[in-house]
Amino acid sequence: MPFDETFKTAADKLLADLTGGDDLKTVVPGLVVTVTDANGDVYTGAAGVRKLGDTETITPDSTFCFFSTTKAITAVCALQLVEEGLLDLDKPAAEYLPLIGTVKVFDKWDEAGKPVLREPKTAITPRMLLSHTAGFSYEFQEPQVYSRLHKEHGYPGIDSGLMTYITGYPLLFDPGSEWHYGINMDWMGLIIEAIRGMSLDAVMKKYVFAPLGMNSTSFQMTPEMKARLVTVHRRSPETGLLSADPSYVLKQGDALETHNGGHGLYGTVGDYSKFIRMFLNDGLADSGARVLKKETIDKAWEDQVEGIPMPDITPLDPNMSIPTPSDGSRNGWAISFMKLLKPAPSGRPAGSVNWSGLTNLFYFIDRENKLGVFYGAQVLPFGDPSTYFGFGELEALVYKHL
Repeated sequence: MPFDETFKTAADKLLADLTGGDDLKTVVPGLVVTVTDANGDVYTGAAGVRKLGDTETITPDSTFCFFSTTKAITAVCALQLVEEGLLDLDKPAAEYLPLIGTVKVFDKWDEAGKPVLREPKTAITPRMLLSHTAGFSYEFQEPQVYSRLHKEHGYPGIDSGLMTYITGYPLLFDPGSEWHYGINMDWMGLIIEAIRGMSLDAVMKKYVFAPLGMNSTSFQMTPEMKARLVTVHRRSPETGLLSADPSYVLKQGDALETHNGGHGLYGTVGDYSKFIRMFLNDGLADSGARVLKKETIDKAWEDQVEGIPMPDITPLDPNMSIPTPSDGSRNGWAISFMKLLKPAPSGRPAGSVNWSGLTNLFYFIDRENKLGVFYGAQVLPFGDPSTYFGFGELEALVYKHL
């Protein structure tokens, strides 16, 4: 057995080393990790605390903000619509949501410092949204337009919960011409809502969470979920010291105007492991319920951006994200994950997919080896060295034992 007591001992030690000690420049406050194969979780580890300064330990049922690991779940909801014949990935998205057809492209700043916009040369398609080639960005990573609109013109930020966070920003370029990471999946969520006639939360609960048994995942936290919430922590870019930031909670209740398909879910690591396992079983839930067809996953796994350069994401705000190491390899983009086009140094094979969430959440899905991992943390900025490299060590450990 590859994931026997030897692996468990090594993985437990890694998590204990990352979360142990009192050095606020290096410690990770708390981690929850799952390793799954097609049959179920083969390892679950939890170490540290939910909040620095508290004695209550983090546990496998602790609640995490999923941030951008939300995107893959939104993509599954879109792919289900494709299977039902309700969504064509290559038709203009405005056929399903007219509002997206009104979005214009940023052209220049006028003399008064206001944005001048122009009509796009091409129409946005759902496939562009799912592959981040529609033209949208994030205000904390794009300095020329989005950051200025946010800082100088009061456009809302990622944690605002406002509809205008999705609908207010212009395109950076003509749809389909470049790759840029941004609010694409938030728009995809609005399209899903328009087609289903339901909120995105209700869609996910009916079509994804219920069949998969993801009973502790939602845009709106229940009192039980809130009681188990892991606090978001920040490591200061000036001092390197880590501190708890309990105020950093995405909007809930009446303050939440829309469900953000790109970053808004809360849930448990164990729930996400069920989602990963569905892909390892070619679209089947543990219960045997079918969530996606195998051929749908096969098509979604294909590189959607071949021929379009996929540059590294360049962070702008060091409180939110810092540069992460890259070996310079060109990666692809599937629906909706990064796809390895050559094997990783860890041993993870080409063809596997992965992505992450803002607070150093990481996962990968390796259908070749029927293997998936989710690594749960709540530490800002993204790329925090202790947390980021901890995941790299875990991935290497998994493939060493495999």
